[in-house]
Amino acid sequence: MTRRTRVLLVDDRDQIRSMLRDVLTGFDCVFSEAEDGARALELMESNAFDVIVLDLKLPDRSGFDVLTEARERGMTFGKVIVLTGLPEAKVEKKAFALGAFRFLSKGAMSWSGIRRAFQDAIGVAPATIVPTVRTRSSRARKRSSADQPSRESVLVVDSDPASLDAMLDILAEEFTPTPAKNADDAFRKLARISPALVVIDVKLAGGASGLDLLTRMRKSVPDLRAIMISDERDPEVAFESAQRGALKYVLKERLNTLPTAIKRILNDKRPPTKVFLCYAKVDLARVSSLHKRLVKRGYLPWMDEKSLRGGDDWKLEIEKAIEETHYFVFFLSASSVGREGVMRLEVNLALRQVDKKLIGARFFVPALLEPCSIEPSISRFHHVPVFGRNGFANLVSALSPSK
Repeated sequence: MTRRTRVLLVDDRDQIRSMLRDVLTGFDCVFSEAEDGARALELMESNAFDVIVLDLKLPDRSGFDVLTEARERGMTFGKVIVLTGLPEAKVEKKAFALGAFRFLSKGAMSWSGIRRAFQDAIGVAPATIVPTVRTRSSRARKRSSADQPSRESVLVVDSDPASLDAMLDILAEEFTPTPAKNADDAFRKLARISPALVVIDVKLAGGASGLDLLTRMRKSVPDLRAIMISDERDPEVAFESAQRGALKYVLKERLNTLPTAIKRILNDKRPPTKVFLCYAKVDLARVSSLHKRLVKRGYLPWMDEKSLRGGDDWKLEIEKAIEETHYFVFFLSASSVGREGVMRLEVNLALRQVDKKLIGARFFVPALLEPCSIEPSISRFHHVPVFGRNGFANLVSALSPSK
């Protein structure tokens, strides 16, 4: 019985190690992983690895230091494939001097190149199965093939060459992905190709924010469907992504789940329900809590405190949001009844929209944050109590389409 190939993946980034596992699909391997040099040396001391895929830039020491110390300590190990973002000639020369078997650049990462290097290292061809990722050349062949059915266009925005290329490879099987390396490039391509969906990294080149790019894009295309990706599992960023209109938040270590996520989103032809939240400032805390729960339920709530950005023409943005929303929710409390100001402007704008709707269409929803009186001007609309045990369920019911 043939022994499985023992492989050590050394890289401080989870998504790179995950990608390497994917790209080596078909080889019969047992994987171990190390996020830094100390862990790599610990594993190398207790295991005889056939292949080590080694990043040179690690948090605690360089990959060169790992190789040097391993040799000084008399460790035995198999072939070393260096995978680095520092593809300089002198770096490559030093790698080979320390016994590296192959030297590959992350910046021009070729998945077929990694598979060839791995096959050369172990001397065994992979099983004949289709790998989960595709090379640039296979992607090009698929795009030019005349007998391919029309596929949805996906705009992929990421300033990291490695993960950008990985996503293009992963998505090419079922979609037509278009790359963009920065925010300006992405915005130009949004207008040119009108993608069915965009995938955006939270962090872009030059300190740019993927979340700000999404906001900018959705001002141009309000119903744009988007997925945010990130290196980090950050609940606050995930929530902010949903708040700005992203339909899913995916960690880069799980990029192989992107095709399924995209298909689910595109197969759901219903646009997300937009809800305008109108309230008095004294009720900010209670309405913010409901806003958060609506986001988690998949709604797109608009709330001035959350949706307006510095420099926005607030009056114009409010008018636009009320025109585009599916429901206008007017939150009432004992402290807010009869108040003037911006809240009153929003209510008047919403009442004008009511006159444009079909008779009987639900649009204006008075929501009681506590027991209080109803203003005569809106008494014709049935109110919804959103306090107490069933308060949120009452609100969700009011925001559901009439049967």
